[in-house]
Amino acid sequence: ASQIAVRRQRKRRRQRTAAMAGERKLVHVLDYGAGNVRSIENAIKKCGYQFKVISTPEEILQADMLVFPGVGSFGNAMRRLEEGNYINALKEYIAADR
Repeated sequence: ASQIAVRRQRKRRRQRTAAMAGERKLVHVLDYGAGNVRSIENAIKKCGYQFKVISTPEEILQADMLVFPGVGSFGNAMRRLEEGNYINALKEYIAADR
């Protein structure tokens, strides 16, 4: 396929994704002091979704769609989740099957 055809196909895909995202709910991104929140925000925007950065256990429980960025150091991420009292809220969120 020519470069022009590939560009058109990508543009149509982005337009469809953005149109579908308008029907979808807000994506909540947990900023717990670890992980690359900015990178996640950019990816969510590129897919046509809206996002809100959250930082409390209470906000986790109110989220319909939740992303919490990972990091290369699992131990450090778990320590931050524990220090911020996020563990129980995350377990409850997961148990609710959202």
